[in-house]
Amino acid sequence: MKSAEKGAQHRSSGYDAGKKIKGKKRHILVDTLGLLLHAVVHPADIQDRDGGVLVLSTLFGLYPFLQKLFADGGYQGPVFQKASAKILPHLQIEIVKRSDRAKGFELCRDVGLSTHFRLA
Repeated sequence: MKSAEKGAQHRSSGYDAGKKIKGKKRHILVDTLGLLLHAVVHPADIQDRDGGVLVLSTLFGLYPFLQKLFADGGYQGPVFQKASAKILPHLQIEIVKRSDRAKGFELCRDVGLSTHFRLA
């Protein structure tokens, strides 16, 4: 049977050698209240910074009021910075470092500012 007859085929899982996990990764965009704005799911073998670029590239102007993005350390580096500057040139990105004692990544709340978001 030809792939065109089977319908759309894509790789649904992968292996992240750094985190030693097999499966999928999620990249989410939430507002400062933690409400979901956008999400992308992809195979685990795609780097975090590339998944972040994928999230930003699929927004298609959905949030023109987006001014600042808080992201964790997985999104730091020139690849994500250059790609995000090309996709959303007005967007400020702040990489939030977590303390050694913290587990996971917590939402940073900014009182009174609903135009700040975080990519996790």
